[in-house]
Amino acid sequence: MSDKLLALFAYPLSLALLGIILAWLLVLGKWKKPGLFIGLAATVWLWVASTPVFSRWALSTLESEYPAESITSYKPADVVIVLGGVLRPGDPYPDLGEAADRIVHAYRIHRAGLASKILISGGNVFPNGGVAEAEAIADLLAGFGIERSALLIESGSRNTFENARESAKILRQQGLKSALLVTSSFHMPRALAVFRRTGLTVNSAATDVRSGHELPRFPLFFLPNAGSLEDTSDAIKEWVGLVIYRWRGWA
Repeated sequence: MSDKLLALFAYPLSLALLGIILAWLLVLGKWKKPGLFIGLAATVWLWVASTPVFSRWALSTLESEYPAESITSYKPADVVIVLGGVLRPGDPYPDLGEAADRIVHAYRIHRAGLASKILISGGNVFPNGGVAEAEAIADLLAGFGIERSALLIESGSRNTFENARESAKILRQQGLKSALLVTSSFHMPRALAVFRRTGLTVNSAATDVRSGHELPRFPLFFLPNAGSLEDTSDAIKEWVGLVIYRWRGWA
């Protein structure tokens, strides 16, 4: 929880709002010049972080090593591991937004015969209870036609570190040694590092690549929008998480 709280304060919107509040306090406290400077800096930062050109660059710092690739380039593995991230509070069914690419990609890999098993990793991440992500994703994959016997469920984890730790236990119990890891491209640097720390042979099967999309025409790529702000926030959250995981020796 502390990691997520730290990432929350690193978000551009949070930093900008804190800067603006501080600026007002300084101005009201007769420190007008420092207040105006901080207020201007906070506003400029929020503008920049909300532009398509900046958000694409921020995501590319994480995604550049893990582009979208055809599954024909993958080496067969014992299992394909798919991480959660597709449930929303109050909804027992996966949200088929960008992160749902993970489910489709795992299905695609399994159907191509590159892995005979699918391990779904994700517990209940919401404080008010509800269905575990792994269970919800398993139901969806079964609805797609995947045999239940091919699905392994890890439903106790609540973050990437626990995803890796609990998944490794299941794979060792099953005698499975190699895996293709499916998660969003921007999340892959941290996820792959954590899974490899378990001693398993794990290779990337990245999906949900965002930085490769074509930029809007000039001057639109310099104009702020909510989607770009969200992408920048995701990139910053991931970098904060990666730094913390390395500091803790998890990645």
